[in-house]
Amino acid sequence: MRVSAAGLVALLCHLALTGAWDVNFKRDECYKYGLENLPERMPATLGNLVALLEKMEGSHAYTNPDAIAEALIHRYRIDGITYASPVANTFWDPNDNYEVNKADLLKSLVTMDQIVPDFTFESREECAIHFMLSHSVDLYPHPGLDYVWENSNLRQRRRRRRDAQAEGRYGLPLNIKPAPHPIENGVIWTPSGPVAAGTLLAGIMVTDTSQGMTIGQIYQSTNLEFMPDLMQQKRVMPLHAATLAGDIGQSALVGYVVQVASSDIYLGPQGMFANSTAAPKLFTLERNYNLNIPYLTRAEVYAGIDSLLIQKVLMESSNNQLSLSEALRMYYSDHGLPNYPDYKACNRMAAFRSLDLALIEEQALNYMYVFSGKIATVRDKMQQYRDDFSLIERAFKDALRLAWNAVTSFVDSYDYSEFDRCPTYTSSQVLAENRVDLLAVYGYEGGETEMQKERDYMAHLGQLLDVGVDRSRLGVLDGKSAKWIFPMTNFSNVADWGSNFSESTTNSYGSGSDMLVVMSGLTAYYLDFYNHLWSDVNNASANAQVVLWNAPNSVPQQEEFQKLMDDFKLKFPDVYFLFVGKSRGSFNGLMVDPNKDYFTNSGQDMVAFARTLATRIRELPTLFTYPACDPDNGNFTNVAESSHIYTGYITPNFTTYIKIAPNYFRFSEQVVLKVTEGDVSICASRTSVRVESNVADKLCSDTATLEWWHLCDRWVEGCDAIYLAVTGSNIRTNAHCQDVECQYPNQIKFQMQHEGLTCGGGAGAAPPALLLLVAALLALLHQQNP
Repeated sequence: MRVSAAGLVALLCHLALTGAWDVNFKRDECYKYGLENLPERMPATLGNLVALLEKMEGSHAYTNPDAIAEALIHRYRIDGITYASPVANTFWDPNDNYEVNKADLLKSLVTMDQIVPDFTFESREECAIHFMLSHSVDLYPHPGLDYVWENSNLRQRRRRRRDAQAEGRYGLPLNIKPAPHPIENGVIWTPSGPVAAGTLLAGIMVTDTSQGMTIGQIYQSTNLEFMPDLMQQKRVMPLHAATLAGDIGQSALVGYVVQVASSDIYLGPQGMFANSTAAPKLFTLERNYNLNIPYLTRAEVYAGIDSLLIQKVLMESSNNQLSLSEALRMYYSDHGLPNYPDYKACNRMAAFRSLDLALIEEQALNYMYVFSGKIATVRDKMQQYRDDFSLIERAFKDALRLAWNAVTSFVDSYDYSEFDRCPTYTSSQVLAENRVDLLAVYGYEGGETEMQKERDYMAHLGQLLDVGVDRSRLGVLDGKSAKWIFPMTNFSNVADWGSNFSESTTNSYGSGSDMLVVMSGLTAYYLDFYNHLWSDVNNASANAQVVLWNAPNSVPQQEEFQKLMDDFKLKFPDVYFLFVGKSRGSFNGLMVDPNKDYFTNSGQDMVAFARTLATRIRELPTLFTYPACDPDNGNFTNVAESSHIYTGYITPNFTTYIKIAPNYFRFSEQVVLKVTEGDVSICASRTSVRVESNVADKLCSDTATLEWWHLCDRWVEGCDAIYLAVTGSNIRTNAHCQDVECQYPNQIKFQMQHEGLTCGGGAGAAPPALLLLVAALLALLHQQNP
């Protein structure tokens, strides 16, 4: 949803969300302007949550995932908050008693004493964490939230089925009709569907592997006159109470209370974010069930499964160095968790079967028992049959069976309508990864709608490429003026940047592009980039350099532009160009592979479009650099080639590509590359960037040593680069990569040395003077007689 706030309101909102640290979190400040300040809020996304976790991990001595999760839950999670009434003293309060009671039970099971250190977060960040972790379903009909459903394929789906008639979650004011699409608070956007972040972190914070507490111990044996003694002896385990079993048990018991036999009452409907997924703030549900929204939503199911899978891996000693942010980044990506590559969100439905389902079902039943003490109608009913535990047990099991079957049937027959299956790879396909510097050229083509789509997909792309501190970088260049909109940088919170960029109106208007001016701007930027890169003799690698150009329909002054492009590629052969537009025709000569490097952003969702771009970008090679080859640097005349070492990092079973440009070996008689460290395999080609298996010149070595003779014949223009494919071993290892350059803790560090690179730079790398003279004469003759 887009809510326009006047400048004064925006300023007041900003002041309200910034301020001094308070020992006790003041949630009222977060609701001071209700939903009027949505543009000021941080996004409800996995990327934002991970960035805030990284901030806490980097600022303090908090390293254990459970400790960080506990501190955040302890300070910020307040379940059951809904909008009460425009005439109430405080509009937003914990009004849903079922949710409040469930939170109280967890506090009885888990002693939370971890705290968030002072001044860890700004006020705006504190409110964002609170919104992401605090779960509730708000039935109040807030205006402006239904429009996303009007043209949705899910709109009014199966409305022929009559909604249940019974008492609701909580009372609305008289004469107020419930929202047709209620807000589900505490839900974050992830690439694998909506997730209730509070449930996710609650499961991760519980490391208690004991059998938990008896119901009698939980209630301290007080006010249990209604409960049979055998029931009081049942044990509730904290991990299961905090996750899936607790949610299923709650849903089963409440469903039994309202006496609705439809399975819909046990598992909630689909939902959508009430605005762009590039800047998600509020999640709304498909139906309201006449106030009977189930106490088990899909976001809670996903979170419950996810937390159990993540916690299972975290509790293994081999993963005791894994941080919470690392675990979430890996689980919600193609990588999966260390030593458990099948444990990832896109595969959660299959991985769920590896859990102890019998234990989860048993704990759901025991949770129904303990939760019964919070519901007066159930207590009264049990009081009548207190001496017949078997009768009570059968009634509870019957109620649980409906809820349990609803969940297991949902998991077993999931239609992948909310997220995609994990991608499958054939023998000819590989899992590629790299670190990239993405320079996006912002276009002004197609009007406001097209520019909105452009900002949306760029917001997603930054997260998909894992832009962050010590990882990939992102910059945005104006397509008309060639001035920086956002200079190239490692955004510490690319999700928040993307949300703000998506909702910005500053770059929503205008038309046209100036490709010649942009080309000059790119030349100036990369000249400075390479000068800086070559200024350190120890540099051997750099991120892949990619220009993503949101281009006009055709290339103006095509001959002049083509010459500029040819000159650019000669100077900077490592820079790759990708184009986004409407018509590829005049761009064919500007790309390495026109079939793969031109994209059209029409007819598909911008998340899917961003994934398509990210897949291609991950295949592009990172840089190999040799500062001794800098023709403008006389500082490296005594560089010893044997001391120049390329260091890289690769995830097990993934492949990264490296390009060695011909200017590094144009005068070489023999070139040798050797892997000196790391459990990796290496292959090479001079005709295939991805070193495909069917290319004739593919070269691999069992000894991790590759050798070439007479590569260039002196001519850089007609000399092919060397492309390397380095693949990490799929052998499981307990090694933990601690270098700051590691993108993931299970990455393999590898090193390569080279021999024979002669490029005509400083004296230490240059060929003899007579050879240079001959080369110069040959070049002159070649120009006169092409």
